Amino acid sequence: MPHVVCVSLLPQLFPAAGLSIVDAAVVIDTLRFTTTACQALAVGGNSVTVASDVESAKRLAASLADRRAHVEANNRPMLCGERHCRPIAGFDLGNSPYEYTPQTVSGRDLIFTTTNGTRAVSAARQALCVLLGSLVNRTAVASALHTTCQSKRDSSVGIICSGTDGEVAAEDMLAAGAIIDAWQHLDASIVLGNDAAWLSLALWQQCHAADSQAGHGATRISRLFRECLGGKNLMENGYERDLDFSEQTDALNIVPMSQAATFERFALT
Repeated sequence: MPHVVCVSLLPQLFPAAGLSIVDAAVVIDTLRFTTTACQALAVGGNSVTVASDVESAKRLAASLADRRAHVEANNRPMLCGERHCRPIAGFDLGNSPYEYTPQTVSGRDLIFTTTNGTRAVSAARQALCVLLGSLVNRTAVASALHTTCQSKRDSSVGIICSGTDGEVAAEDMLAAGAIIDAWQHLDASIVLGNDAAWLSLALWQQCHAADSQAGHGATRISRLFRECLGGKNLMENGYERDLDFSEQTDALNIVPMSQAATFERFALT
């Protein structure tokens, strides 16, 4: 039996039809949670833990701090995230990847709650392991999936797109297609298990081919990021620079991953 990959264009559509057991799930929130989480761990953050809402994030941070009473105050868990693009009052950091520097987060545990991405992580509970993916680490994610699945006769992988305010997000579809494309280069036997997987791959191939031929100037991917709902929301709130960061394909060679026993806590493998 082959390795089958299905895409859910919104968290509530997971698991996709045909996926009874999910060996691995990839959560995508390109603008911006999964992109920012990748950046946070790439520059030395210790872990990223997801909380469903603001109060849950605060309770989790307080609980971790109590358990580590001997740790200096400047090494306490940091509260991170956003609501409707904007930083949350009383939190340490927002959801812009540019906020996450070695000086800011190195060695720190980060508690995140965001508008769309954390909901998608919750949808992945049934998976044996969960990976955070985006354009910035698409090849690294594909390699991790290849490693996870190659020792099995058959496997099922679900890619969960976070969407934007309950709407399908084109940038998440694009990243899903980019990851599938990179995985197919490692294993030509990968089977696309649903129409959403085919659509995502087609979107990536169309944009990537156009950009490869275009040369200089605005790329198709860059235009897509600025014309999609999530991109427009960021620009309206002053975060256009985050689009530049998020569209950097393969900028980071890391994969945040959680296992069933530590669900919602992501670290580097």
